[in-house]
Amino acid sequence: MCHWKSRLVISLAVVALSGCRHPLEIVGEGDIRSSSGTRDCTLEQQPCANLISGDYTVTYTAVPREGWRFARWERCSQQYPKCSFNVSASLVSLFSGLTVAPLQAVFEPGTAQYNVLLIISDDQAFDDYGFAGHPHLQTPSLDALAAQSVQFPQAYVSSTCRPTFANLLTGMPEHKHGVTYIDGPMLGSYTTVADRMMNAGYATYQIGKFWEGDPGLRGFSDHVPFDTFIGNLAIGRTSVQPLFELVNQGNSPWFAWFSPFMPHAPHTAPDQYTSLYSDLGLNNAEIQYYGMVSWFDAVVGQVLAGVPADTIVVYLADNGYVQSSFGGVSQSRSKGTQYENGIRTQLLIRHPNKPATIQYDLASDVDVTATILAMAQGVHSDLPGRDLFTAAPTPQQVFGSRSTLGISNPNPTSTLLWRWIRSDNWKLVDSAEGTDELYDLASDPGEAQNLINAPQWTSLLSDLRNGLETLWLQ
Repeated sequence: MCHWKSRLVISLAVVALSGCRHPLEIVGEGDIRSSSGTRDCTLEQQPCANLISGDYTVTYTAVPREGWRFARWERCSQQYPKCSFNVSASLVSLFSGLTVAPLQAVFEPGTAQYNVLLIISDDQAFDDYGFAGHPHLQTPSLDALAAQSVQFPQAYVSSTCRPTFANLLTGMPEHKHGVTYIDGPMLGSYTTVADRMMNAGYATYQIGKFWEGDPGLRGFSDHVPFDTFIGNLAIGRTSVQPLFELVNQGNSPWFAWFSPFMPHAPHTAPDQYTSLYSDLGLNNAEIQYYGMVSWFDAVVGQVLAGVPADTIVVYLADNGYVQSSFGGVSQSRSKGTQYENGIRTQLLIRHPNKPATIQYDLASDVDVTATILAMAQGVHSDLPGRDLFTAAPTPQQVFGSRSTLGISNPNPTSTLLWRWIRSDNWKLVDSAEGTDELYDLASDPGEAQNLINAPQWTSLLSDLRNGLETLWLQ
């Protein structure tokens, strides 16, 4: 269900260096101007603790005459009608020694706050879905989700899971935050998507695989207990009930990060799923992998059936994957590589107010973070990603990189293996070893013909290199 913000609640508190002291109640009125006319704007006192937790949406400055330094909070959001007002100077008499600066708050037209569910598949190719035209795979739950969603079939992530997770958490590409592979030090101290969602009034939940330590230190208000150092890997394979226990606590609206260890190896799907593929002439490794994909699809169906129907659902995979003839081992141009089968994913966004359609705009994992935040609380100009629902559709470019295994540092350029950029249908791979690659994905989607030395593309190649450098330095 959605959650409407029907009034503006403001609380100011006297805060000294020692913490929160006496709350200062402000009760006043202003004008709300919206399409429905003019109404009163009521200000009511809230507990001092709510100030600290972010349950308010106003910008103000309070400065005591003795020179104490007071905090300035900014929580302007799109969940409120447009409202502006000033606090009278006479309020100074309510608290001896305190000067309250003129207070103005402006909010955008009122909208609903919907629950947001982020689903991250683990090791799944961009075409491993029925709706993507796979000749064998049966994915009825994801097919149904796609039919209800805005689809982005040309979306991109990192080539392995942990950098993609860090990109989604921070809203920044991996060469900025330094998490470049599955090992290495923990992600540094960054404001996360969960932090920002919590500041917008959301309860934030983490369920499943998670690389960056205690979720409570990454902005999540609660999580399913870990069964390994990288999260809970049993969720989905055993039950999804822990997810429902979190989101049904009554803390609404909520943002849930659901990242089950599926269809990742070990490929141990029950017979009811592997039997779907046993008579198709496939090798056993393919049967086991396809069975895992269908099992994961069934888990997604369970989850979607158990959350409110108007929940915003965002779905993508953490990286690509193409099963080889060996159990749990991908093909050579797959996971961990710069090729489409390693970095491309399906991105689905189901929104109650967005009609289902297919968008062929290029998109990336940092755009996913920006879009989630825009749907919840407005655009964050400090993040590089773009809101996929409001940004100009073309021209677009997406890029990525990978550094030496085991290296995680703020500037991994010295250990760079390769960078890539896609612009329109052209893709350049800039290799640290000098074996660069250029592909026309429109005529060569399998990246079989390297055009890097073709003289007719010299000017295009220069433009791509310049574009990559610009994106890298942003």
